[in-house]
Amino acid sequence: NEGFGPEASSAFLRDTGASLDPESLYVRGEAPGQVHYTRLFWKWSSWKNRRLMAVAERLMHTVKRKRPEAMFAINLMYESVTNPSYALAWLSQDIGEAMKADFDYYSIMAYHRQMGQELQKDGTAIKEMIAKMVEDASNAVGDPSRVLMKVQTIDWKTGKPLENDEVVDLIREIKGVRDVSLAVVP
Repeated sequence: NEGFGPEASSAFLRDTGASLDPESLYVRGEAPGQVHYTRLFWKWSSWKNRRLMAVAERLMHTVKRKRPEAMFAINLMYESVTNPSYALAWLSQDIGEAMKADFDYYSIMAYHRQMGQELQKDGTAIKEMIAKMVEDASNAVGDPSRVLMKVQTIDWKTGKPLENDEVVDLIREIKGVRDVSLAVVP
């Protein structure tokens, strides 16, 4: 429901012809607490994503008028590649829509420790998942060098640096799939 308010409702109505009511975005399932998304929900999520991309494009074009050599990356959560419907529903992100903006880089947050904790998967499963992300993102973007895989180097729970071997092994795994760009974070 992020962004749901009078201004957004008015703009959504103007742009799509559909009015918003929170109850019309969801259908309660049979199990307690179970909720399903309606067609209007997906229309709303897609609309929010397009609006966010429009802001990013305006920003990029404004900067490039002053500095044509400036380069831009769009930051995407890993779900944008691994679970696109979730990314659209929960994060208002759509890698396909981002591709239309023609950013210089498509930055994927491939934070292996975070992913392992969130998805309750071990290191081997996460490495396989990241390798598939590299392949899928490279295919989507078309030029692997424009895919910027962001690699975690700090354990965010403890604040301590990860072992060098852990980070280097992950980078080798990524580079073994495709020759993508890399960023170490932080």
